[in-house]
Amino acid sequence: MVRFTGPGSLSERAAKPFIAIALTIVALFAGASVATAAPAAEPLTGTLSSAGSHTAPDAVPPVFNCNYYSRAPFHDVAISCAVRAGVMRVYLVCSNNAQVYGPVMYAGNIYRFVLSCPGVPVRTINWQSLS
Repeated sequence: MVRFTGPGSLSERAAKPFIAIALTIVALFAGASVATAAPAAEPLTGTLSSAGSHTAPDAVPPVFNCNYYSRAPFHDVAISCAVRAGVMRVYLVCSNNAQVYGPVMYAGNIYRFVLSCPGVPVRTINWQSLS
């Protein structure tokens, strides 16, 4: 005889699969909300400046101020430079040791450009004086 109440009853056996499905659905939504709430990587920002710079002995030292910005996965770097004296250029060193050079920048101008490491993240950003 089938019992409708108590331990081992039909209602108890029918409720177990529904509880299991409900817990699975809750776990799926909880996992998705945790994954979307994960913090994004901090952007790579900074300044390159001619203050305290080292130049080649035969080159005129440039006077400049550059700002750069990149965000994950750090392949592209947006750069803005104001060059007041001299000639210089910015370059990236990629994680595969490739160097990517920016345009030659002359005094009296403001330059805005983007440099990219092809498929790998940026390791460092640097500059060089040109004569």
